Amino acid sequence: MTWGLLAAALLRAQIPEAAGTPVDGPALKWIELSEGTGAPASAGMRYTVHYTGWLTDGKKFDSSRDRDEPLTFVQGRRRLIAGWEMGFEGMKVGGKRRLIIPHQMAYGEKGSGPIPPRSELIFDIELMAVEDAPTTPAAQDALLALDEIERKVAALAGAVPEEEYAWRPQEDTDSFSEVLTGRPLSKSSAAVEMRESFDSTRKNMEASSAGALARETTVDGVQTTQMGAFIRTLQQWAERYGRARAYAEQMGVTPPR
Repeated sequence: MTWGLLAAALLRAQIPEAAGTPVDGPALKWIELSEGTGAPASAGMRYTVHYTGWLTDGKKFDSSRDRDEPLTFVQGRRRLIAGWEMGFEGMKVGGKRRLIIPHQMAYGEKGSGPIPPRSELIFDIELMAVEDAPTTPAAQDALLALDEIERKVAALAGAVPEEEYAWRPQEDTDSFSEVLTGRPLSKSSAAVEMRESFDSTRKNMEASSAGALARETTVDGVQTTQMGAFIRTLQQWAERYGRARAYAEQMGVTPPR
């Protein structure tokens, strides 16, 4: 619809006139590297993808291919940046695309972890599979909170150098690694253990029905429900993150936002 037709439609709808010329905002761009021949990436479906991300200066900041771990997510649930939520439109399984994402559709004014403020991002993506999304889990709110605390913990853990994982403020206190995992581990081992812990909790949350969440259980000698147990797990991770963040600041490491 042209601006003139849109203006006429607004007048017919008795919407107050707004003087001035519309300003174009930030736009997602992409380059089609190869077209797929499989199932289409329909809205609301679960996608499995491989990706590599770069800053515009050529610095690679993440790659599922390097880890050989494809990413799986449900489109439209807003767990990823806006550019990713929109970036698969029109693709088919087997297709490859380069996304050029403005900072307003990525990590914004502040950035996140290795992403500096106001960073335009470049992603090469490959759509590996498309399938129907599972129904929304009964513990969806807890899952969203788990995703957020995992993001913060992983970013902080990645920002602290390997040699500082044994650092402790005093001899009789826990080391940075022990704060995060309960054990004195190397950076790589700590990352694996934390990921496995989060994955295990996530699977339990996803598998819990509404009835299961209401069942009584005991946590640290206190009577609660299964949902209460999940909330306690989230609180424990938040406490670990708070202590680890304080450690990082004492080391002179600026915690990622």
